[in-house]
Amino acid sequence: MTTDRKLVLGMGLIDGYGGLHGAWRAPHVDPGTYTDVDATVRHARAAERGKFAFLFTPDFPAVRGDVEHSTINNLMDPLIQLTAVARETTNIGFVATGSTTFQEPFNTARQFKALDVLSHGRAGWNAVTTSDPAVAANYGRPVAERAERYQRAHEAIQIVQALWGSWQEDAWIKDQAANRFIDPTRLQPVNLQGQYVASRGPWRSHRRNRVSPSSSRPAAPARTSCRSRAATRAASSPRCGRSRRRAPSASSCGTRHAKPAATPTRSSTSQAS
Repeated sequence: MTTDRKLVLGMGLIDGYGGLHGAWRAPHVDPGTYTDVDATVRHARAAERGKFAFLFTPDFPAVRGDVEHSTINNLMDPLIQLTAVARETTNIGFVATGSTTFQEPFNTARQFKALDVLSHGRAGWNAVTTSDPAVAANYGRPVAERAERYQRAHEAIQIVQALWGSWQEDAWIKDQAANRFIDPTRLQPVNLQGQYVASRGPWRSHRRNRVSPSSSRPAAPARTSCRSRAATRAASSPRCGRSRRRAPSASSCGTRHAKPAATPTRSSTSQAS
């Protein structure tokens, strides 16, 4: 009996030197690779030729470790560098890390959706609830309690997904003869208000690829779900409606699959950044 099972491979893009400690000193390695975006593109194209399905980029927006003798272990900016990679590749997907603790939902929706459009549906979002004090210090904030970070993540993911869906089908008319660029009846604000984050919306670009959420983690602390601002004003309490759903769902921008292997359109919510 045979089964049609396939192994989906992903490659981590860290700083251009690889994951081996001291690799930056190896023979024939350019020690300046960290700031060489062309090198990042070369690595991505090699992974694509090798039939890797996706590239994964962690993001730790702080300096850590023994930087006198080792590398930064992070891309300069994952989304910007993946944008450069997207223009030089065809099939490989991208899963980039983005913090729900230190990023506002509208910025997350804008940046990841832009990458998704530029890559023709190959982008995914690894949502993380950042808890490292070094990262918090860079944003001038204290480290939030776990329950607060997961509540904020729950709200942020709801808002991001709503913004991605705020352009209905056929909203972008582009009818030059009739002088109609957009059908305003198909462009709807999201008007979501949470305990920690909120957004009016709508997002400012067409949908192109449908949002495809997926759950990937066990239950986190009790959370509340975002509700419309109108409903919030009408309620006696400013908080959102109660929800006992599972942990913040992992989210992806698009559903188009890469070839020859499927582009991963799922991403996880975790505590580390």
